[in-house]
Amino acid sequence: MNNVLRIWSVEDNKDPMTQDFTFKLKLKLENGPSENDDILVVEWHPKGNAVLCGGSDFTIYVLNGMTGAFLACLSGHEGAINCAQFTPDGKNIVSSSEDMTIRVWSPIKQDCIQIIKNKLQGDKSNFHKAPINIFALHPSVSLVVSGDL
Repeated sequence: MNNVLRIWSVEDNKDPMTQDFTFKLKLKLENGPSENDDILVVEWHPKGNAVLCGGSDFTIYVLNGMTGAFLACLSGHEGAINCAQFTPDGKNIVSSSEDMTIRVWSPIKQDCIQIIKNKLQGDKSNFHKAPINIFALHPSVSLVVSGDL
């Protein structure tokens, strides 16, 4: 992989039954992970032009989707980023990782504001005991559903 995100515009066609859609390259986002680190996650901001991406280098990058400019770098996970999303209000980012944590980030402060994990080794709680590979945020209530490998 070359780990370059590409933003495409989809051109409408007059007759989708007889004509294919046309894709036009608008921008390459090259200010994220290095060419050796696989991108596993990419998401648009719900209300703006920011794009987040993350992956095997344990880091989340936030880029301007119109210019490609670097906006923020969020590091602290101890495993590959498997899933990441902006919260529905767009103010924070939630991520999950192979390190068996879910983290909440402030992209403005570029800081982790909460870590959700097993508290102690051998903890008998119901939290994940395997890498968390997927989650979904409820659109209007502070709830998250998560799944592991």
